[in-house]
Amino acid sequence: MTKFLRTAWTLTALTVTSLVLVPSAAKAVDVDKLVPTDVETLASVQFKQILEAPILKKFGVDGLLRLAVESNDEAQKIIKATGIDPFRDLDSLTIGTSGNPEKGIKAIMILRGKFDPEKITKTVEEKAKENGTELKKIKEGGYDIWTAAAQGQEVFIAFVEKNAIVASTIKEQVVTALKGGRSDEFAGIMKSSLSKLTGKELFWSVTLITEEARKQMSAQEQFKDIGENLEAITMSLGLTDVAKLTMTGYTKDDKTPGKIKALITDQGIPFAKLMSSTDPKNGKKVSTVLDALKISTKEKEIGISLSVSEDDIRKFINPGE
Repeated sequence: MTKFLRTAWTLTALTVTSLVLVPSAAKAVDVDKLVPTDVETLASVQFKQILEAPILKKFGVDGLLRLAVESNDEAQKIIKATGIDPFRDLDSLTIGTSGNPEKGIKAIMILRGKFDPEKITKTVEEKAKENGTELKKIKEGGYDIWTAAAQGQEVFIAFVEKNAIVASTIKEQVVTALKGGRSDEFAGIMKSSLSKLTGKELFWSVTLITEEARKQMSAQEQFKDIGENLEAITMSLGLTDVAKLTMTGYTKDDKTPGKIKALITDQGIPFAKLMSSTDPKNGKKVSTVLDALKISTKEKEIGISLSVSEDDIRKFINPGE
C-alpha cells in the first residue's frame, strides 16, 4: 500500500510538468458517494466500459486479456476461491488521497462490483495465514472491519453490503462509508475541476496542487511562477472508435497558461525528441506521438490533447506498413 501511494505521489508531481488540456464539459462527473470530500487527488476507472470499448475490441484486447487470465492457474484459483469473475463482476475502482509520504498519507479505495463477502473473507484469511500477515477483525459501530499491516502502515477494510469493498488508512473513513458515505459536497477547486468532466470518461483523475507541490516546483526556477499559479489538473481517457487522452491544467491567472505552453513547446518536446533519438527502435515512434500532441490555451486553462485512431495504432505497431 505504501509503495503504491508513493508511486502515485511521484506520478502526480511528474504530471505537473506535462499538462494536457481539453475543452470543458457541461456536466460534472458523479463521484462515488463513499469518497470523503477532503481528498486532494481523486481517480476512477470503469472496468466494464473499458472491456467493451470498440477500439480495443477491434484489436482483440478483451480476448487477449481473457485468454491470459484463463491460462493462469493462480488466477483461476483466486477466481474460484473468491467467486469474483474480473470480466463480469468488477464495475469500477475509485481512489482518493491527501497528504504526502513524508508527513503521512490518508488514502481510501472503493472497489465496486458484485461480491460474495463470505468467500472473499475466507480466502483473504487463508492467504494472510499462509503469508504470515496479521489480519484482525474488529467491531466499530456495529460493523465488521478487518485490519492489516501493509509495509508498516495499518489498513482498514470492510464490505459495504455486497456491491462495494472499501479500504482506507483511516478507520473513520471506513466507518463513514459503512454508514452511507459523505453528507457534505465537494467544494472549491475540487468541485470546479470535477465540473469539467462529463462522467462518460472510462478513466479520469483530479489532482489539486497542494502547498507541498508548490514548494517542490518553486525549488526549480523555471517552474516557480507556474507552481505559484497552478491550481489543479484533470486527466481523462475516452475509448470509442478512437482513443483520446486529455489533461487540463487550471490556473489562477490568464498568463500562466502561455508560460506553460512555451515551456512545453520550447523545452519539453524538443528535449523529449532529443532523448528518444538515441533509441533507433522506438525513437521515431516517440517523435510521432509528440508531433500529434495538440497544445492549446484558453483563459485560465492550459494543456494538450492526443487522439489515436485505429490506423494510427496499426502504423505505430507496424511502422513499415
